[in-house]
Amino acid sequence: GSDDTAITVGGTAGEATVGSITNVDITSPALATGFLVNGWTSAFVVDGLNIRGGSNGIATGFTSSGTISFDNVDISNTQDAAIFYENDMEATVSGIIGSNIGAALKFGQYTSADVSFTGLTLNGNGIGLEAQGSGDITIIDSVFTNTVDVEIAGSSNVVFVDGTVGNVN
Repeated sequence: GSDDTAITVGGTAGEATVGSITNVDITSPALATGFLVNGWTSAFVVDGLNIRGGSNGIATGFTSSGTISFDNVDISNTQDAAIFYENDMEATVSGIIGSNIGAALKFGQYTSADVSFTGLTLNGNGIGLEAQGSGDITIIDSVFTNTVDVEIAGSSNVVFVDGTVGNVN
């Protein structure tokens, strides 16, 4: 159902989740989240995460905080977002994000921090980057080839420095 999650990390106040996860394959049923950050993490590293399907591939929940790094991800066939930033958690990402029905990167309405990404390749998604919040987003040396590359529904500014972008709403 909509509450299903394959992996959840995050501690309560004063108890951060630390460590790493390496080389995980998740095939999610419809309406599920592959990887949820729900609470506090500290320098947590996820390397080699492959997610196929589900509502969201990776989601930083409303109560998430701290730092987490998603390296060498491969996320496809999600319904809503491959990566959904629900708040301003520091969650870096690198890898392949393609063939998702919804957005590759989605910044929810409660995001307000300025963020930057370098070297992204977002191909074949319904939306490359969807910005519903107010934080500015800088994309450096990246290639976007999606149905809609950038959609701004909030007050964010999106700046591309080098790279390719075409379809903006």
